[in-house]
Amino acid sequence: MFYSLYGILALVLVLVLNHDIFTTKNDGDLATRRYRSFVKVLFFYFITDALWGIFDTAHLMKPLYIDTFAYHIAVALSIVLWCNYVVAYLNPPKIISQGLVHFGYAFSGCEIICLVINFFTPIFFWFDPETGLYETGLCRHIALGIQITMYALVAIMSFIIFIKAPERTRNRYLVICIFCLVMTAVIVTQIWHPFLPLYTTGLIIGMCAIHVYVHEDERQEIRQQLENNEKILKENTAIIANAGYGIWKIRMVANGQNRMVADETLQKILGVEHMNLTPEELYTFYHERLKEDVDNIETDDYISMKQGTIRSRQLKWEHPTKGDIYLHAGGTNYISNLEGEVISGYCTDVTESKKKEKRSDLVIRSLARSYQFLTYIKMSDMTYVTYNLNMEMTEEQVNKYSTGNVLDAIEFACTQRVAPLFKEEMIKFADITTINERMANVNVLISQFKDMKDVWHEWSYVVASRNEDGTIRHLIWGVRKIEDEKQAELRRQRILEENIAANKAKTMFLQNMSHEIRTPLNALFGFAQLLGLPDGSWTDAEKEQYNTYIHNSYNMLDMLIGDIIDIADSEHGNYRIQISDVNVNQICSNAVMSVEFRAPGGVNMYFTSDLPDDHVITSDGRRIQQVIINYLTNACKHTTKGEIHLHCSSTENPGKLTFSVTDTGTGVPADKADEIFNRFTKLNQFSQGSGLGLNICLMIAEKLNGKVYLDKSYTDGARFVFVIDDK
Repeated sequence: MFYSLYGILALVLVLVLNHDIFTTKNDGDLATRRYRSFVKVLFFYFITDALWGIFDTAHLMKPLYIDTFAYHIAVALSIVLWCNYVVAYLNPPKIISQGLVHFGYAFSGCEIICLVINFFTPIFFWFDPETGLYETGLCRHIALGIQITMYALVAIMSFIIFIKAPERTRNRYLVICIFCLVMTAVIVTQIWHPFLPLYTTGLIIGMCAIHVYVHEDERQEIRQQLENNEKILKENTAIIANAGYGIWKIRMVANGQNRMVADETLQKILGVEHMNLTPEELYTFYHERLKEDVDNIETDDYISMKQGTIRSRQLKWEHPTKGDIYLHAGGTNYISNLEGEVISGYCTDVTESKKKEKRSDLVIRSLARSYQFLTYIKMSDMTYVTYNLNMEMTEEQVNKYSTGNVLDAIEFACTQRVAPLFKEEMIKFADITTINERMANVNVLISQFKDMKDVWHEWSYVVASRNEDGTIRHLIWGVRKIEDEKQAELRRQRILEENIAANKAKTMFLQNMSHEIRTPLNALFGFAQLLGLPDGSWTDAEKEQYNTYIHNSYNMLDMLIGDIIDIADSEHGNYRIQISDVNVNQICSNAVMSVEFRAPGGVNMYFTSDLPDDHVITSDGRRIQQVIINYLTNACKHTTKGEIHLHCSSTENPGKLTFSVTDTGTGVPADKADEIFNRFTKLNQFSQGSGLGLNICLMIAEKLNGKVYLDKSYTDGARFVFVIDDK
């Protein structure tokens, strides 16, 4: 019964891991469909495996013989389906692909023939008539040897492909290799232990690995692609919808029903907004009412779109209430994944020819206003007409760009408007004599350059119409300024670099925190142990010194934890400011008293003020004192001799209070003056601290409508300044 229970467990595992195979339609790419067939045969194999134990325990010889026959048939089919899946997934060289597929079919065919012969002459397996024991023949051992060889060769092939594969897919190929190695090992072991479910165990291990590290990894990648493309599609959809265009998306399902979805605008154009059609029904409804050759659209337009080409055309369509209308539709590839190909595009109603002409003219002129100039070129004689000249030009330039021979205009633009650094590249790009070859399979060419004033521009060619032989009849040439877009791109890049630097600093911070926290903890533990020794072990002076060490370590640990809590509160919006009357000189004196014990020997720390002792402001005294303490603590870390001076002034910035901490320490380089207020920033990675103190000062200053900065004019150390309102 153990054999049966093991087979039942394998059945349950197959259903759990591959439930989608048994519940969804058979769509997806070739590799996915072949893997589905492979898993279904494994399901049949595990059924025979489970029944084998039941029949054997009950000594039902005829059912047992039939089940064993079915078992070997399942093994034979699994080999041919595995070979087909490996070829589809790994895509090895053609000669290897053909050899592996032919091998799978040959092996399966030979094994099935042997099994048929086995009914008459036991050459593969038999059951001893006296003992009822399962016996194997020479053909069975030959079949196992061939399987071992096949799995070993596929493992080697998978490993070679793994080495050459890109980083994104390498692990998936490695899993195929490991699966084949596992099967090789279990089949070798199965020869000497035929009654152990080793073959089943190998299949279970391989199936779990492929599910987790191949299919789930691919699904995650696809989900990420879908999210990114969905975001882009939504942005483009909003722009196009505002112009009165509807958006459609079609999933091309191999060997299945294609599906179509339409946004609200397109549903209204098609008159189906109240029909509640499913995606499959909408696809059928739309294509059945086309007056064009539907097969031509599906085999020509849609295939071209799937390959990334932008296609568009006018279509005559039967509207459910308006009769025949004309649609202008276009689109291109949206995404390709394991579940099929998705193309997406736009559609609008262009029925009334006069309105169409007016709309087309309006669109062209509206588009032209966004360009510095937009030119319509007739390729047969190289003449052109400019729709818009929206840039500063001399009279000569206006005449050159308005109409005439386009070759002269392009040469003039490249020599007079393109910056020298981009001139060679743009002359090659702008060469209109080679445009047919370069735009044979595309409708848009775009390049970017800077003009003589160092301003970014975009030069584009767009095909307006083609001749029957595919050559370009009319071409649109446009140039528009993209300086704002480039600056936005640079800002995004700068923000990305800042985020990367912040993450790197955070990682370094986490690495340092264990040392920063462990140092005071070790001091607390060590000196506490020393003080715990019997009386008389230490003098009073030594005890006082140890108590000082413990106190300093506690303060250091408290400061570290306090910084972390403050940052956490800020990120979660819990950082609160409590306003009350505050005696300015009192909080400064308290700050000095709480920090002066940290000053190294020989360093004089003192406080001065030009305010009267009873000067009071309305603010958060605790946060003001926290900034001053952080300044003073920072000065103690970097000052070994000289002085640390806290001063409060009402005259340095009239109408405001200015707190400054000046020291004679190591100072800060001028180019680091702003950087040191960033989170996790430490100029000296070997000094104590979390790298959060100055960032917390910046955060508090912003909360109090103040500012903090480093005085770059002071060069004998460092002078940190904190300015708030005096009210």
